[in-house]
Amino acid sequence: MKHDKLLKAIKGIKTENAQINVFFGRRYALRSNINITLHSVTPGENLVRKIRETVNKIIQQANNIIDYEPETTDQDEALFLEVPKDANWEPIATKLLNNDVISAKSVEDIKDTDLLIADLIFDNNTHLVAVTHIPEKLTTRRLGMNVLLFNQGEAEILEEQKKVMNILFKVDFFVYDNHVFIAEKKEYEKIMNIREGMLSKRDDLVEQAKKTGKFEGVEILKDHIGDNMTLLRRAAKAKISDNLSKENFINELKDLIKKYPQFKIEIDGKGKIVITEENADAILFLLNDARAETLIKKELVDIKSGVPVVTR
Repeated sequence: MKHDKLLKAIKGIKTENAQINVFFGRRYALRSNINITLHSVTPGENLVRKIRETVNKIIQQANNIIDYEPETTDQDEALFLEVPKDANWEPIATKLLNNDVISAKSVEDIKDTDLLIADLIFDNNTHLVAVTHIPEKLTTRRLGMNVLLFNQGEAEILEEQKKVMNILFKVDFFVYDNHVFIAEKKEYEKIMNIREGMLSKRDDLVEQAKKTGKFEGVEILKDHIGDNMTLLRRAAKAKISDNLSKENFINELKDLIKKYPQFKIEIDGKGKIVITEENADAILFLLNDARAETLIKKELVDIKSGVPVVTR
């Protein structure tokens, strides 16, 4: 496997002696970027134990590491790999590195936060930072006990605050050795505001198609994609592949359209590829150039899935 050495390296992580700092984060979305406020808390023994167990479980369950791509979906026993510069990680990393955090003085300070972050610090001063998305922002309710509840564990905040919160602790992704390891892709994309980034790539793809002057009805493609996450992933992948900037790509695309009339894509009298609501999916598929023709059946199939797209 491509990332065998990296998988072996994380399998060797021992969390037993790591110092653990815990923060609650409140995110503010800024288009495709994020800003965040971090509040530090003092974790109790049960929370520390829960963090160690959960991080160990995620690592030990992983049997494969796969490069993250917008179009991929979650897979059992696999971690997706991303690099921090592409993951919107810098705003959080900068806050942690500079200790730009606010000490929680009361439970109210962490009310309405939507991230739980555990920073595991090892003897050689390396860090593993585990991040959990809290699906519904934390709310408080009064009870006659002085603890903050994390699933089955406890974490003390301040004794004078007689409130508790409930949260299921898990790990959606963690950062270690300058790599982002993604366990829950959908949650990761929510945390890092990936949808906004994909919307931006969709717009860039549409603008690039316009500038070629070789397409008619480009806005139809944009409207068709909309904010549908599946189509946004395909559009993002098409933009990342940057096929429209490659020499002869559009001419080769026209040849393929003529070869496979089943796509129902027309080329008008000006030599422009005509985009319609009916063929927008096919256009997006072709812009990704993720296809191959089978030798015997002469079927055009998706390279990744092997599913036929059109048959001659």
